[in-house]
Amino acid sequence: MRCLYDTLQSMAKLLLILCFIHTTFCKEIQLSTGWNIISGLAGNPTTLLSNYQDIIIIWSNKNGVWSFSTLHSLGDELKKEFNQNISFDPKLPYYLKTSKPIVLSVFPSTLQIDLTPGWNFVSGVSIDVNQIKTLNPNIKEVHTLETSSWISKMYPDISHLNNIKTISTMTDTTGYWIRTSQAIKGFNIGVFDEATFE
Repeated sequence: MRCLYDTLQSMAKLLLILCFIHTTFCKEIQLSTGWNIISGLAGNPTTLLSNYQDIIIIWSNKNGVWSFSTLHSLGDELKKEFNQNISFDPKLPYYLKTSKPIVLSVFPSTLQIDLTPGWNFVSGVSIDVNQIKTLNPNIKEVHTLETSSWISKMYPDISHLNNIKTISTMTDTTGYWIRTSQAIKGFNIGVFDEATFE
């Protein structure tokens, strides 16, 4: 009987720890109908799709390789061209297409990543976008989706010339396309002073 009591007590402690982790690190985000770029996905993609029937498809781009996961039927050509095995990585953003607005729980990451010259598809950290160029002169452009429309920040700012909707703040629950002029080692959008440049 004592063994059962100890086991139940250990399980209760583990449950409390898991609840603390979930409430401390989990954020609820609102996804709009259509395409969204988000970060902080955890767990199994098939489970996520099963629990949220309004998510039509999830796309990832890891090291330049596009992959997708869906429970909906797709044309054979799409299946031939792209990998169907996604595994969630807290450092990576994902495209999600939804059939209606949904609220989703995510676990944003503050891990550092390496950026290559050119385009990088990365998870964000909360920061005022106007600070990026001051803190890092190698950042040239930042883009994401908002209600299925592209919003951007370019350096120098030319948004007024092209009627481009401008990003004002980056968030840790959103994914971004960032173009750099040089490689950036150990990049964390919120921690520029720790990054080193090649």
